[in-house]
Amino acid sequence: MWMWQLAVQLGADPRGILDGAPLGSRCEMLETELEKWRARQRQVQARKPEQAERRRETAVQRARVTFEAWAEQHKDTIAALAPFRHDSGDNFLQSLAIQVTDGWNGKPKPLSEAQEAAALRAIEGRQHRQAELERREAAKRDVPEGRVPLAGRIVKATVRDHKRWGSQTYITVSCDGYAVQLPMPREVSRWANEHRSELVHKNWRPGETTYAAAERWTGALRGLDVALTATVKRSDRDPSFGFGSRAAAVTVQDPAAEPEPERGAELAPGTQTEPDTGR
Repeated sequence: MWMWQLAVQLGADPRGILDGAPLGSRCEMLETELEKWRARQRQVQARKPEQAERRRETAVQRARVTFEAWAEQHKDTIAALAPFRHDSGDNFLQSLAIQVTDGWNGKPKPLSEAQEAAALRAIEGRQHRQAELERREAAKRDVPEGRVPLAGRIVKATVRDHKRWGSQTYITVSCDGYAVQLPMPREVSRWANEHRSELVHKNWRPGETTYAAAERWTGALRGLDVALTATVKRSDRDPSFGFGSRAAAVTVQDPAAEPEPERGAELAPGTQTEPDTGR
C-alpha cells in the first residue's frame, strides 16, 4: 500500500510499478522515479529566482508606465512638490515630494486623489502663512518708549510664578506694527469676569499649572480691544516688542459685541419721553 501511495506522489503510474513485479524490482523502480522527481524539483527551484526577477521587472515596468501616464497629467502638482524634497521641516510634504520625484527605492509612484488634494492644501497654507509673516515683518516698527498711550488688541495671556508675590498674569497687546506685554490691569480682569466668566473659569482645577492658567485667560481675553496709558520699555532683542507697566485709563471693548443703543434710541418715533400732564 505504501508503495502505491509513494508512486502516486511521485507522479508515476502505480500499476506499471506494482503489477507482477518482484519486491526488489519494485523498490528499484520506485528509486528511479524518486530520483526523477528530485531532479524535477531541483529544476523548479532553480527557475524560481529567474521567475521572481521577471515578475519584479514586469511590475516595475507596469508601475513606470502607470506613473508616467499620471505624471503627464499632473505636472503642476509635481512641480509644486519638488522644492520640498529636501525640506525636513515638513515630513508630510517631503514624503509626497520623494514619492513623485526620485521615488522610494527609485520607484516613483502617483498620488491618490486624497493625497494630491491634501498636498495642495498644505502648500497653499504654507504660502499663506509665509505671505502673512512677510506682511507683518514689513509692517513692523519700533515700540514707542516712555509714558505713552497704547491702543490695540489682546492676542495672548501669559502666567508666571514669582517668588515674592506668587503668580501674575500678563497680556500681550498687538498695536500698529508692534506689541507690548504688561501685567493684566484690574479693569481687564474685571471686564472678563463680568462678561466672559464661563471662559475665565473653564476647566479650572486647584493647583493648575501656569500653562493651563494662561490657556484659560487667553481664551477669555483674545480678541478684545483695549486702550490704556502705560510706561513702556523697548526689548533689547526685538525693537518691535516692548514691556509695559503702570497701566492707567484702561478701557475694554469687545469688537464682536453689538454697540449699546444710545439713550432713547430704543423708543419708537413719536413716543413721549415725559409724562403728559394735560397742559
